[in-house]
Amino acid sequence: MAPPRQRSEKMKITGYSDKISVRPGETIQFMVNCELPRYKVEIVRLICGDLNPAGPGVKEQVVQTAANTSYPGRKQTIEAGSYVTIPDRPLLGQLNSFTFQVMLWPTTPDTGTQVIASKWRDRNKSGFAVIIQDGNLACSWVTARAMSRFSARKKTPRSAVVFRSGEL
Repeated sequence: MAPPRQRSEKMKITGYSDKISVRPGETIQFMVNCELPRYKVEIVRLICGDLNPAGPGVKEQVVQTAANTSYPGRKQTIEAGSYVTIPDRPLLGQLNSFTFQVMLWPTTPDTGTQVIASKWRDRNKSGFAVIIQDGNLACSWVTARAMSRFSARKKTPRSAVVFRSGEL
């Protein structure tokens, strides 16, 4: 396994897609940040993504498409500390339970407490928070009757999907 990336190192190319997967004939968009003059693209069908040295290894198949070519690099920054505020709506106050889902890629999990999402209701002193704290993913929820907290025992992986349903 490669050593963890040092903070001083920078990835020269990063990106994401607007969908996790597509079927033949469907459209997918890729947003790419590249600090190099050019980069080459190959669209692949991922057959196996196992990186475990004892496992079968990564297996992929190139998909023949016009998108498989070279593109000019273009720096597109993501500002650290970006956030969104979603205005409160009366419908949110009428919920008795909820399910929250997030897919994240924590790039600085050891830099202190970071709030992924939170919501608080003053009228009944209840709410929830999904945070990264001490490098671990944690979920907390508070109701008028109790406070609960879940914390992952392992360090936050580079990508994670969090599901939590709770009574408000």
